[in-house]
Formats: sequence, C-alpha cells, structure tokens
Amino acid sequence: MSELTDPCKECGMLVKQGEYHPYTACLMFKGCNNSNTVRVNLKTITTQWLEMGKQEQNQKLQHAIETLTESYNSLQESSHAYDTGCGGIRQSLIELGAIRDEQAR
Repeated sequence: MSELTDPCKECGMLVKQGEYHPYTACLMFKGCNNSNTVRVNLKTITTQWLEMGKQEQNQKLQHAIETLTESYNSLQESSHAYDTGCGGIRQSLIELGAIRDEQAR
C-alpha cells in the first residue's frame, strides 16, 4: 500500500499519490471525517460505473452484430451483391464477435 501524502487542500483528507479523489470525496470526508469510509464508497461507486460501462458496451456490440447479421443475410439473397459485399460484412462480424468474447472474459 502506498504511503499517505499531503492532505487534500479542499477537505484535509490524506490521499495517496495518484489516488482518485474527486470533489465528491471531499464532501463525504467533510461529513464523516473517516477516510476509510470515503475510500470504500468511492470504490463501490467506481466498480458500479465500470460494470455499467461494460454492459452498455456489450449492448452496443450486440446491436452492431445483429445489424451486420441482418445486412449479411440480405446481401446473400442477391448473388452479385453477395460476391461483392458479404466478405467485408462477414469479416466485421467475426471481429465484433471476437471483441465481445474478449470483453466477456
């Protein structure tokens, strides 16, 4: 664990070098004067935000895959269009699927 450094100029809470310390942390610290409580709450919020971001990104990827799949299927109906356009869509589907699978890990 990093050593504590100078106190925050706004609230006086001792913060680690490079520690995430938004103004919200100052407000929490002024209310409770307990840096451990502030850190636990910030970690909880940050974890939730990261999870929400992952879920949103996965939804966008899923939508992109579904859209490309529909386009791919439509182009297959026309042999000329299939020969000229589906290769790129198929590759995009493979790449998006790989990104989604990687993020799921």
